[in-house]
Amino acid sequence: MFYTKGIFKWFQIIQLLFIIRGLFIAGLKTWLLQKYGVDSYEQMLIYRQISEWFFGLLITAVFIYTNVPIGKYFEQRKMEEKAE
Repeated sequence: MFYTKGIFKWFQIIQLLFIIRGLFIAGLKTWLLQKYGVDSYEQMLIYRQISEWFFGLLITAVFIYTNVPIGKYFEQRKMEEKAE
């Protein structure tokens, strides 16, 4: 099922989002440390938390949307089984 053309593409997109999130958070940490320094760690935590929520919601939305092609796949399989 995971290697089906439409479904595999969505799992690749989810994996790409995890990679982008990791790179973005690392870059954000570096930039915030350079800009504000260690003394403003509380402010850094706020920016990081907001970006984590954003990426968390985005990844969750893609996971939910991935259920559409998975549902179609299972419906197709049921119809094939009934036809046999």
